[in-house]
Amino acid sequence: MWKMMMGVIGVLIIGGILIFYQGIPKTALYNEEYAIPEGFKGCVHVVFNVKGGPPLEVVDGNIVHKIAKNGISVTSSPEDFGWADKEGSGAYQEIFYYVNEEGKKTNDIKHEQIFNAGLGSFEEGGVVQLTHYHFSVNDKNEYCTDIDELREIIKNFKVIKSYFLG
Repeated sequence: MWKMMMGVIGVLIIGGILIFYQGIPKTALYNEEYAIPEGFKGCVHVVFNVKGGPPLEVVDGNIVHKIAKNGISVTSSPEDFGWADKEGSGAYQEIFYYVNEEGKKTNDIKHEQIFNAGLGSFEEGGVVQLTHYHFSVNDKNEYCTDIDELREIIKNFKVIKSYFLG
């Protein structure tokens, strides 16, 4: 009798835990892909929250960043797009590869070829003006910290939209 009661209690506890776990909302985690023009070497900047920029796309469970020939990608999406919660992105992989003129994947870029990655922003008058993720492809001496060109490009985004997309 004692063993039977303990067995029932054990089943109830395990069942309760499983029911509780099923009720917890789960957030999808996304890998991030960077489609970089073939032969590119130098700094890549992904600039977030740009009014008029295209939103990021999720393709086959991956957030895809399409990098222009100049190494810059702009998006209207926020920097935390696809994150598990407000505190962090959770576990994910970054996938880097080259694409040809038609946007077709040609070669993988190894993680050993990616240097000095970071997420940063700059402020003017206490207001964030620009948030960007940056890294260097095939140049470990490039730190991608000069944002003057980015600031000018973002200011004039509507005028030079084709600069990013062409």
